[in-house]
Amino acid sequence: MKTAVVFDQSVFVKLAISNVTREAAIGLVLTGMMILIFLGSPRATVAVLLSVPLSMLVCLLIANSMGGSINTMILGVLHWCFRG
Repeated sequence: MKTAVVFDQSVFVKLAISNVTREAAIGLVLTGMMILIFLGSPRATVAVLLSVPLSMLVCLLIANSMGGSINTMILGVLHWCFRG
């Protein structure tokens, strides 16, 4: 018996992860620029630039400790938003 890879989906997953990472970084930079432009406060800008990734990390750690994942978090939010 011979095995062979017929379809490798890891290429698409790796590309999706890199795209999400790049877009998150762009969003964080643009948010920091808007805070700096509109408030004119470097201190507020630093606070935002630190709080956004930190809150994402805490959310993922809590979800992971409770046996969840990003998928279950998204499905939970969708259920909460569209509950009838």
